[in-house]
Amino acid sequence: MLLAMGLEKVNERFDFTDSIIIAMEWDRELFDFLLTLDYYWDVQEGRTETRTLTIRFMQCQVVELQQRQDFLSLDPKHIHRDSWYTIVKTDGNHVDVDCQSMEYRVFTNDDLHPWLKIVCRNVSVEDMANT
Repeated sequence: MLLAMGLEKVNERFDFTDSIIIAMEWDRELFDFLLTLDYYWDVQEGRTETRTLTIRFMQCQVVELQQRQDFLSLDPKHIHRDSWYTIVKTDGNHVDVDCQSMEYRVFTNDDLHPWLKIVCRNVSVEDMANT
C-alpha cells in the first residue's frame, strides 16, 4: 500500500529516526533502490507493533554506501545489527531548480557522515504487508 509519494509528502508524514534498516535491494531493472525498515514510530503512536515499511527511491542516478572502516575490523559476533543499522537522521532536498532530481541521505551510527546517499527522480513510502 502506498503511504506517501514525493519528497515533501515523505518528509511531512514520516520520521525515520530510530527505525532499523533490515534490507536493501534493487528493483525494476536496477533503476529503483529499496530500503526496508522496521518503522519504530508506530509504537509511539499507540500501535502494539512496528510496521515494516519500504522507502522506494525511483530512477536512481547515484546510490553511494559508506560503510565505516572500523566496522570491517570488528568480529562479526560483536556486531549488534540493530544498533549499527538504526537510523539517527535523514535529510532530503531537491538538487536542481526544476525539481527533477533529489538527494536523500540516511545516517546510521555517525550523524556527520551519511551511511547512504541517493540521487533519484522520486521517492515513496510503501507498507509492503498491505499491498
